[in-house]
Amino acid sequence: GLLAAGRLPERSTPDLQPDDPGDLLPPVEALAHLSAVIGDALEAAADWWGGDREAAPPVVGIRATVGLGKSAISREQIAAWQGRMVEKALPHRVLVVTPSHALAEEAAPDWAARVDGRVAVLRGYEAKDPVTQEPMCRDHEMVRFAHREHLLVGKSVCYSSRTWHCLYYAGCLKQVNKRDVAAADVVLAPYDTLFTGFAAGEKPFGLIVIDEGCWQRAEHALRGPPVEKLARVGLSSGLHPDDPDAAAAMADLASLRVKAMAGLTTNGPGMVMAEPLRDAGLTAETCELAASLEERCIQDPKIYPGMKLHLRAAAFAIVRRNEIARRMATIWR
Repeated sequence: GLLAAGRLPERSTPDLQPDDPGDLLPPVEALAHLSAVIGDALEAAADWWGGDREAAPPVVGIRATVGLGKSAISREQIAAWQGRMVEKALPHRVLVVTPSHALAEEAAPDWAARVDGRVAVLRGYEAKDPVTQEPMCRDHEMVRFAHREHLLVGKSVCYSSRTWHCLYYAGCLKQVNKRDVAAADVVLAPYDTLFTGFAAGEKPFGLIVIDEGCWQRAEHALRGPPVEKLARVGLSSGLHPDDPDAAAAMADLASLRVKAMAGLTTNGPGMVMAEPLRDAGLTAETCELAASLEERCIQDPKIYPGMKLHLRAAAFAIVRRNEIARRMATIWR
């Protein structure tokens, strides 16, 4: 059908030529050079920790071809580096981030065979124990909504007191994993931890090793409502019931939403231009006002550890409304 309609893309491609890599070293020389570069990077880290630390910590990027032995060399040198750091009473813990949980689990035995200290894999709440295949967390629903509400999972879902704690807290595999990670000398984790953070214990990491490029995970796409729904989505919930000016504020916000919908509709798909927004009556000041009104719609869902099932629906509804308000505030800004 596509062929008959003439909608298939052209099969011809331009004559692509690879970039000239320049002078390449023979394998033996490349291996020696790689070892020296890794050694220099570790010494730079040690010097920074042993100095006044006023300058920014050293950052080193190493580009080497596949099959050269990067992983084996780095593990051997890092193991020796850790021993020297321990002797000097300097931070020696190492965080190794990889593209996935699976690769972290795969690399852990090799690290354990090289280093003298403890090795642990940071496993997410929705991961499974690699041995028993049991879930790390048994209340994924609460964890997801805590993340969406930008709350600390430990305090809002897991444990806040002897009275308020998760039903599964005592035998939770995630809590065991958190303790293992806090006590480990080498921690392996997926890239995402670079952007989300995690509970890693009181002792700092002396070195962070990023295995392959991680910048793709840093991209954040803002998912807003469709333009045709912009005038009404999330407004039915209103502002906080204790807000004395709620009615007037909601009327102002509704009016600004209509203007935004008109301006974006005129603008059409693609880059948003200033002229259609100005023609719709929007300025930097009115957009900032709209953002502040959206944020006034945010309410406390009162999520707490051990929350009863029959109370969750109302709390989760507030989380969903808060999510819309935060996204809209970001769009306005």
